[in-house]
This record gives sequence, structure tokens and C-alpha cells, in this order.
Amino acid sequence: MNEMMEEFLKDTRQGLAGLEEKLRVFISAPSEELISLFLKAFQALKREARDLNLSKIESIADAALLVLDRIGAGAGEVTADNVALLKDCFSALHENLDALEKTGQEAPVPQADPNAQTAPRAETGSEPSRSETSSGAAAMSLNDVAALLVQLDAENLSGCRRLGETLQELAGSHANQDIANRLREAGSKLLALADSGGENPDAVLQEVASAIEDATQGEELEELAEALEPPEVIELTLPGDADLELMGEFVTESREFIAEAESALLSLEVDPDKMEAVNTVFRAFHTIKGTSGFLGLKPLTELAHHAESLLSKVRNREIHFSGGYADLALRSIDTLKGLIEQVDQATRGKAMVLPAGYQELLKLLKRADHERFPETMAEAAPDSMRVGDILVASQKADREKVDQVAAQQGDEPIGVALVRSKAASLTDVAKALRAQQRIAAGEKSSESTVRVRTERLDRLIDMVGELVIAQSMVAQDATLNAGTHHELGKKISHAGKIVRELQDLSMSMRMVPFRATFQKTARVVRDLARKSGKIVEFDVKGEDTEIDRNMVDHITDPLVHMVRNAVDHGIEPPDEREKLGKPRFGLISVKAFHSGGNVVVELSDDGRGLDREKIIQTALATGLIESDKGLADVDVYNLIFSPGFSTAAEVTDVSGRGVGLDVVKRNVDALRGRIEITSSPGVGCKFSLRLPLTLAITDGMQVKVGEEYYIVPTINIQVSFRPSSSALFTVAHRGELVMLRGELMAMFRLHRLFDVKGAVEDPTKGLLVVVGDGNRRCALLVDELLGQQQVVAKSLGRGLGKVQGISGGAILGDGKVGLILDTMELVSLARQVTSGPEKAELEPAEVTAAQG
Repeated sequence: MNEMMEEFLKDTRQGLAGLEEKLRVFISAPSEELISLFLKAFQALKREARDLNLSKIESIADAALLVLDRIGAGAGEVTADNVALLKDCFSALHENLDALEKTGQEAPVPQADPNAQTAPRAETGSEPSRSETSSGAAAMSLNDVAALLVQLDAENLSGCRRLGETLQELAGSHANQDIANRLREAGSKLLALADSGGENPDAVLQEVASAIEDATQGEELEELAEALEPPEVIELTLPGDADLELMGEFVTESREFIAEAESALLSLEVDPDKMEAVNTVFRAFHTIKGTSGFLGLKPLTELAHHAESLLSKVRNREIHFSGGYADLALRSIDTLKGLIEQVDQATRGKAMVLPAGYQELLKLLKRADHERFPETMAEAAPDSMRVGDILVASQKADREKVDQVAAQQGDEPIGVALVRSKAASLTDVAKALRAQQRIAAGEKSSESTVRVRTERLDRLIDMVGELVIAQSMVAQDATLNAGTHHELGKKISHAGKIVRELQDLSMSMRMVPFRATFQKTARVVRDLARKSGKIVEFDVKGEDTEIDRNMVDHITDPLVHMVRNAVDHGIEPPDEREKLGKPRFGLISVKAFHSGGNVVVELSDDGRGLDREKIIQTALATGLIESDKGLADVDVYNLIFSPGFSTAAEVTDVSGRGVGLDVVKRNVDALRGRIEITSSPGVGCKFSLRLPLTLAITDGMQVKVGEEYYIVPTINIQVSFRPSSSALFTVAHRGELVMLRGELMAMFRLHRLFDVKGAVEDPTKGLLVVVGDGNRRCALLVDELLGQQQVVAKSLGRGLGKVQGISGGAILGDGKVGLILDTMELVSLARQVTSGPEKAELEPAEVTAAQG
């Protein structure tokens, strides 16, 4: 499957999920806005399906559009029939998407019931009827068209055109030329009406209705005549020079091969990867093909040849023996068995008749690479897992016969015994075995989950955190590090590995997906768009991305704030967008994914983007900045996070008061995360939130500064090095810088920042740890690196509050407390040091080598 098809499947599944949510809303509270949204979505799906040559999905989308036209013609009335039609369209789309994903081909369209007043269901297993086409009309019967025509308003020109196109497609595929001509003429009238309007459109619709009624009656007469015709019987004859004795031996041997193949196929239902069984079935088909070819029995040879090809693909692992492929092999065995019995009858002078369904089976075998077949047995299966009970419940076997066979089966599997005694067919037994497996899987899955109070889960994770601390204390004990207890050291190391695995497992138990959070923001987009008179589509990706449950509540409010701003400030009104050459509907996208031990949430829109000049003017007017000279885009955009900052011309009930984005920044900072903005005028804006997976555990590098210990998050460390004196500089009014590989960056002496005594003063005698993300980084002066370890992060408590440069604390292995550095805040301070005009105008006279 190519990348374009994979992208189509992914996007379509996500789109359907959103549409199904909106369908539930529409059923209870119908609106023209939702009808418009559905029409737009199915029109887009139809175009994409046509581009990818997915005729059946295109036809289903077309059927949905016709149903929506029917609802629109009824002034938005939602009837039970209309709802059933739309739900059938969704079911049909899911069937075809599943078929595309599994086989690379769409599911076959079933024969339409001419008396049914419902939309087509994409069930599988039957060929399309002659009244079906590969385009929009494939999913429509004449009764469906007539039902839509009754509710069609002559002023609905788009509906007239779509119905006219459908009639033209039906005419192009109809076998009866007289009916085809009537449909073609009716379609032409509707298309002409859509193009020019006409003087008397109601009369045109009446003529079209009469033509469709005549065509419908013609179809019913044809089907009645076909129903009265007796089924075709194809008689076969043995070759004139046939050796009856050889024929008899062939029948005997073939029965033995068929019996072995039946047993092997049943075992493959339980274990599809059992190659010994695959070889047994392949050998049976291969031998029957060779011998029947020698004896001139062409029907057996042809069937065995194609069945052998199917098993050859299984042997070569080109296809997986399950589902439709298994059914094909079973049907082949049943049909071969019937043909062999016919040969036996022919050797006794009786007529030899080709079994019913032979030609259809050959067609399916030839298309085995992309055929898909239904598995409906599980729907009828009871809770019991016994094969016999499943067969009886699905009315494929008689209870009395099943009980008789079960009483006499001995060591033979019940499935094989049922087939040998002819109490059930091989195909039905195989489906029952598959149903049994699915039931068993369902029972196992239901037994594998249990509800746990979140308080207990939190307590468990806290205790595991304490266990990590205790294990770290033992591992760093001075007695152990003396090197005199090697065996004890190995045991403690093994215990440490188990503790780490337990820690990872316990943390994963508290991870939850973003789905619920994204659904809440979707509702915000819908409500605000309606209130502001804008048309906004909300696209979600990565809703299954997981994050610590304790962080979800903290991230929801920032997301809602940003979504409100995107709708109110970012997305333009429909008329304005149209003038700018944009679609009338705006797009807001939210995406979540894992990146480098963090969770990234991106919120973007295709609206105006941030107005850089307006932000600067507001910042100058409010005194946030004195000059915009030397300010990079990122610094300008970050001004919107200042308390009370707002560029809105007027205050509304949605926004404009300057309250919101400062709260967003505060919440993200509290989560030890950061937020970045990229914007392009007239194109759109993107907010990126980068958050840790969990607040409880931190992978950190322990460093020493004087007599104090600090933890630097490993994820933020880029490199550590000992600088030379020539790489150190002091810049007037800015501070100290260090040169690394041709780049100047700010240097912070942690002992000065945190007032630590007795630390290394000369950078050339200590170590510089470079932290940051991407191009924004700074260097931290430390005395030495002590090693990497996992620590349980703790808050500093209300008494200390927020300490600049510190995000929390942790208990170290020796029982001391180490402070966890907030590297992103330090990088932010560094940007203030290195982004001013002095950096751009740096002159040698202003620079001196740093001393002590």
C-alpha cells in the first residue's frame, strides 16, 4: 500500500470519527450548519476517492450526498429513514476502509434489494448486481432514486444535477436497453433543469418521476421472469476413452486426500501458521490437479489448479491464511468433493452435473489477492465456547445430531467428527472454530481488566518512588562502594534493575490519552465559531498519545485558552477569507506526539497570524519594552504572555481583557514545560507546548557546586566541557559569555546565582554543562559531575514558593536533598543576555578575558 493510500485511510478514519460524533448531535438537534458540514465532508471524500480510483467509496459518498439533499429538501426534517440511510453509509464506509487496509482493495458491493427503501450496506461476499455501477449510482437502486425525487425541490439546482448524474450512470450500466434509454432521458432533463432552470421546473420533475416509475416496473418484471426461470444445469460427460478402472481409483484416492485436507484446514483455523497443515492441503490440491488433468477431467483440474495457487501464496507467506482466504480454501474442498462424487456417479452411467456456484468460485479464486469475505458467525454465537453449541445457535446444525456425534467422537476433534458424519459442512465448522477463538479472546480481554481507585494508584506510585530512593541509598552506600562485597553488589544491581522496571510499569498505569481533552476543545471551537459567525473545522491528530493523568487537568485550561484565541483573533470571517483567496472555512488543528522523552502538543490555525508591529506598539505603549531594537521574532511573540497584555480593539465576552495567555504560560511553567510560538502573517500561527511525560520521575545528572548538590535534567543536557581562558568573555552590561565551536552563549556561575560558598571560581578549573533545546542554550559552571540517576521529583512546598532557576527537589542516594534546575528558565535568562544590541556590535575593546 502506497503512502498516499495510507494517508487517505488515516485521514478518512479520523474524519469519520468526527462526523459520527456530529451525527449524534444532528439527530437530536438538526441544523443547517451541520447539514452544510456533512455536505462539505462527503463532497471532499467523493473527490479524494475519485482521485484514488476508489469507485465504491465514491459511490457511498454520493449516496450520502443524495440522502443529505433529501433532508435539506425536507427543511431539515430528520426522519428515522433518513437516519438509517446515513448510518448505513457510515457502516459501508467503515467496511470498505477495513477492506482497503487488509487487502488493498475495496469490499465488494452486495446485490441491492429492489424492494428495500434503505441505503446500501457494504456487506461482502456477493457480486454487484447489473443495476450497480462503479460510480455514484453503484449504491443506489431505482427505489432510492424515486424516494429522493419525491422530496426534491425544483429550486435545489445542485440536488437536481446530482440526481441527474446518478440517473445517467444507472443508464450506462443497465442491461435492458429500453430501461437505460428512459433513465438517460430522465437524467438529461434534470441536468438541463440544473443548467438553465427552465420555465416549468415542476412539470420537468413530474416527467422524470413518470420515467423512473416506468423503469422501476420494467426492472420488477425482469426480476420476476428471472425468478420463474429454472436454474441452469450444466451437464458434463466423461472423456470418450476414459478408463473406468482408473477413474474408480482416482475417486478413492481423491476422497482420502480430501479427508486429510479437511482435517488440516480445521487445524489451520486454530493455528494459521502451521506450515505442516498448509503443505497437506497444498499436496491434496496438487495431486488432484495432476491426476484429473491426466484423466481429462477439466473442471476438477481447473478448480484444483487455482486452489493450489492460493495455498502456494500461503506457503510463500504472501497472504495470511485467515478470514476470506480460509473460506475460499474450504469452499474449494467442498466443491471438489462434490465434483468427485459426480465423477463416481458418471462411472456408473449416471449424469455428471457441474455443482452450483462453481463458476463463481473460480472467479473468486482468480481474484484471491484482493477478495474479502464476511465473518458473521460470531454474531450468532452464544457465550458458550463449544463448537457444537455455536453451530446450533447459528442454525448450521441440528442439536440432536451434534449430541449424537459428540457421544461417539472418541479422540477425534468434534469439528472433524461433525464433518465426517455430515452433521455440518466443513465451511460452517471452520467459521464456528473462528467464532470460538474470538469469543475466547473476548473473555480473556474482559478478565484482564479491573477497576482501581485513583487514590490507590497514586499511593502505589508514591511508594514506588520511595522504593527508588531507598534502592539508590543502598546502591550508593560507602561500604558497598569500597569494593569488598562483589556478590552483594551484583545482587543489589539486579534489585535495582527490577525496581526500575517496576517504576516504569507503575508510571505507565497512570498514563491516559489526550482524547477526552481534545474532545473538550472541539466543543469550545464549535460554540465559539457559532457565536462569532465563523466557519471553523477542527482537526485532531494524536488523540491516543498518552501523558500522566495528573498533568491532564493542568494542560486542559491552557489548550482551551489558546483555542479561544485562535477562533476569536486568528480565524477571519468567511467573507474576509474569501477576499483573501482562502477557503470560507478556517482550520484549527491540534496534534500530540512524543518527542525525546517529552510530550509535544501543537495547536495551529490558518488565520491571520500574529501582528508583530501591533504587538510591539502595544508593548511600547504599556511600558513592557523601551525599544524594539534587536528584538527577535520569538522575543516579540513572547510578549503576549505578559499579564494584562492584549491587542484587541474592543472587549468581548470571548476575549480582549488581557487575561488568559499569562495563565497559559504560568500553567505550562508549573508543569516544567515550555511554550513556543511561530507565526506567519496571513498564513497562520502555531503554539507548541513541550511537556515532560510525568512530573513524578526525572532522569537527571547530579552535579556538585561547593558543598551543594543539584540535578540537571538529562533531556536538556547537550554537552559538557572544560573551557580554555581564551574562550571566556565579559560583555559590558550583559555578563559573561563563552565561545563553543564558533558560537557565543551566556555562562552562569551557579554558585553566584544560588549564593553557594566554597565553589570553584575559575571556569578553566571547573566544568561547563551546556543545556537548552535547539539553538537556544546556555552554559552552567559546576565543580564536577557526579553521575546520572533517576530521581523522584518533589515540590519545594508553599513556604519557599517559586525560586528562580529551580523547578523542584529530590532526595539523593546519600539522603541529602538535591535541587532540580529549571533549565528552560535559565535558557530564557540567557536569551536576555545574548539577544541585545551589544551582541551585534561586539568590539574587541569591550571584551576582556574573564578572571576568577
